[in-house]
Amino acid sequence: MDIHITARKLKVPDSVFEYIRGKMEKCRKFFKNITRIDVTISKQKYIHTVDVLLHLTGQTIRVTQESEDIRSAVDLSVDKIEKQLRKRKERIKDRRRGYEKVASDEFVQDASWLVELTRRKLIPESMDLPQAKRHLEINNFMFWIFKNMESGLLSVIYRKADLSYGLMEIEKNKNKQRKV
Repeated sequence: MDIHITARKLKVPDSVFEYIRGKMEKCRKFFKNITRIDVTISKQKYIHTVDVLLHLTGQTIRVTQESEDIRSAVDLSVDKIEKQLRKRKERIKDRRRGYEKVASDEFVQDASWLVELTRRKLIPESMDLPQAKRHLEINNFMFWIFKNMESGLLSVIYRKADLSYGLMEIEKNKNKQRKV
């Protein structure tokens, strides 16, 4: 983030430049996408004017504040910038929350089973079909994944709603796509 400070029609001590840099660095905690800050200080009679141009990615914020003291004008402009950055950040969060709420509400309504979802890593054991059926019945599972010793394929035995059994054998894809 570049900070450019310009003084017009007045001499500004280095301590004020450092003060302005320190204040502008604080803006970064509110918004990370700040690419450049241009600060212009000018004086007309007894009034100091501080113009701040904040360049964000794709947007620009401009703030102008006046005061009798340079530091108070800087403080007022930084307060105004922080307020605008907070507001902008909240809008972005609200948009994201809105999408998340809609998506998650629809998903939860359709998939109430996710509450009981558990994950396990499985290394399929080699066994024949009667052994797999026995394993399914003993453990009272709805399905069992195993490597079929007879066919050599990855297989799934499952219990149907009418309490009969079904078998799925998973073949390797012979038509693998090649990168050209």
